[in-house]
Amino acid sequence: DITVTSLAKAQVLAFPGYTSADQSIGTGTLSFAFGTWTSGSFTSNGTTKNVTISSGNGTLEGIAASINDANIGVTASVVKEADNSFHLMLKSSDGLANAMQISVTEDNAGENLDQLAYTSYDSSRELVAAANATLTIDGVAATRASNSVTDVINGVTLKLNSTTSSAENISARFDTTTALTAAEGFVAELNSLVMLL
Repeated sequence: DITVTSLAKAQVLAFPGYTSADQSIGTGTLSFAFGTWTSGSFTSNGTTKNVTISSGNGTLEGIAASINDANIGVTASVVKEADNSFHLMLKSSDGLANAMQISVTEDNAGENLDQLAYTSYDSSRELVAAANATLTIDGVAATRASNSVTDVINGVTLKLNSTTSSAENISARFDTTTALTAAEGFVAELNSLVMLL
């Protein structure tokens, strides 16, 4: 029996207040530290990644593209809420310890890249809090950072799609049709090899 109490979630941060997707923000470096936010305090998991916002990429769209191109485990997107109202959305990888703390170093102090700093907890910026999946299998409690659980039952991958209101019974069986097809293919290849000899 399996009970899913909660699903793993990515942290989602929103930075609103922009009038267009190509609004100039500034250039510099965004430093992403990953870890856990607890009661307003951040504890790093030891991983920090830097994203350089170079000249020509200092717009809202350019910053989002730079973050995505850096492949650091953060997905950035520009969302149009209404005319003249755009948000930069940042989404971490799933898991409690993959939440973000963002420091900014501007190339020019008069620019606005520092508006993307997230060095202290701000509930108005955090739309979704990072979380782990929690589940119980035959009475044994487990916590995982992903909703694809591969290491709880040997040889079985569990895809967690939703929480459960009660214990669910799961079962696995050997796919004899697939196995037979594979065996027949192997025999045919072996026979061809024997004929060649």
